[in-house]
Amino acid sequence: TRDFTRHDDGKVKIKYTAPPGPGYLIEVSSNLVDWERIGVATNSRDGEFEFEDANVAGGSARSYRITVP
Repeated sequence: TRDFTRHDDGKVKIKYTAPPGPGYLIEVSSNLVDWERIGVATNSRDGEFEFEDANVAGGSARSYRITVP
């Protein structure tokens, strides 16, 4: 399960389920070629992870991916 929510203040919250572990890397791209690590998702409950991207520029298109460290 994945859920992407964009708040009125521009922040994007990502929630997803995955096998429990220490965390997953979140990466962002504006062109699907060049990827930048922007953080690590936190395990909020057993197998449920969350990440909030607070650095979203107004209206810019961004793609996210979740990777294993």
